[in-house]
Amino acid sequence: MLLARADGSPQRFYSLSAQIQRERKAYYDILERTQKAGLDVTEWLLWFLRMLGEAVDLAHHALDAVLEKAHFWQRVSGVALNARQVKIINRLLDGFEGKLTSSKWAAIAESSTDTALRDINELVELGILQRSGAGGGVPVTIWCDAKRRLELSYRKRRMTFEFDCKGCGQVHQGMPALDAAAPWSYYAVPEGEREARCRLDADSCIIDGALYFVRGCLEIPVQGESEPFSWGVWVSLREQSFQQWLGCYESGKRSHICPFFGWLNTALAPYPDTVNLKTHVHLRDDFLRPFIELEPTDHPLAVEQREGIPVQRVAELYALVVHGDHAVDEGCDMRD
Repeated sequence: MLLARADGSPQRFYSLSAQIQRERKAYYDILERTQKAGLDVTEWLLWFLRMLGEAVDLAHHALDAVLEKAHFWQRVSGVALNARQVKIINRLLDGFEGKLTSSKWAAIAESSTDTALRDINELVELGILQRSGAGGGVPVTIWCDAKRRLELSYRKRRMTFEFDCKGCGQVHQGMPALDAAAPWSYYAVPEGEREARCRLDADSCIIDGALYFVRGCLEIPVQGESEPFSWGVWVSLREQSFQQWLGCYESGKRSHICPFFGWLNTALAPYPDTVNLKTHVHLRDDFLRPFIELEPTDHPLAVEQREGIPVQRVAELYALVVHGDHAVDEGCDMRD
């Protein structure tokens, strides 16, 4: 009570009771010793003052963290970030344990790994995040140096992409990327046989040791936007091409390799039959998934990839896949 009065303020920004609760075993020990030691309370006073000091130090650390976070967001106030980026950066500023990878980003932000990687690359380019390694099957590892007091200069960015969803009536921010979880041929294998006959991971699939598939991005330009709409699709490759892809999988430099011919192996329900459309698979640097280019035919999907689509078509495709008749089914497992 005397300490509270000595502060000269009705508010305290430290909690002595919380500190004693953390040290409650030591508290009861020192209390018992003091009660049995007669009138000498020096040890008790020293212990109590040490607890007071630690409570104040903890309050300083908490306040520093709050101020650092506020200063960070003040420094980047001129940068348009999407909701996923804001959510993850806040997690980093609050003390994310370990290194953040694109797969962890996707899990936390509930997005595809391709969308996560685009979010990451944007922040790296802006200087908000820095890379700290890659490899081992992980596209990229990043870390946030938010605790440094850096004076960063940011270039002007356009406002984040957003669209009105016809399915749920909400406004969604960020360019959607809809992914197929597995090749179409994988679902053609009876479910009870898949474990024995199929080897499926995030980027490749082998069926019966004879059919080879890789995952890539079929990107469609959006009129007036710099970022494309992306379908995450699977393509069937010859064994030789698959082995060449596998040989450079953990290399950050692979765009010099000639494109592979492949057959599209994803059923995109908003379009007429897309399975077995002819494609060219272009490998990309910086651990990005391959770019899938359709042969220039009159198929609606190929036409949209060549000519681009308006924002209204993005909203329509999203609503059809996520909310409408073409929502997730076994043969077309799409998610944002």
